[in-house]
Amino acid sequence: MTQRAAFAGVMPYAVALVLSGHVHSFQAFDMAAGVSQVISGNAGVTLYPAPDETVHDIVVGGDKVRMATSDSGFGFVILERQRGSRWRLEAFDVDGVRRRSCRVEGREIACDSAASGR
Repeated sequence: MTQRAAFAGVMPYAVALVLSGHVHSFQAFDMAAGVSQVISGNAGVTLYPAPDETVHDIVVGGDKVRMATSDSGFGFVILERQRGSRWRLEAFDVDGVRRRSCRVEGREIACDSAASGR
């Protein structure tokens, strides 16, 4: 996967999550090996279309992805520290309606498969 090639040999093991922005939707990837990633790129520009779905146990570029979720439409993300290495991540639309709720612990991400408020 492009992420693994980019981070090879430079990403310390202590890094558990990569939080990125880009010109498309909200996405979260729970990688079976390596650092998981959240992309909050759903504000301010024309968005690339993305499926509003959650899939499990897929292979992308030769790497296993335990969970991948995406949500199109403008919005924002709130990441709140819980205890230890636990975080709660919530993705909202522009009206403040929660679209995804994710639990981040260590290098693992688990998101709800159905967004609330739809």
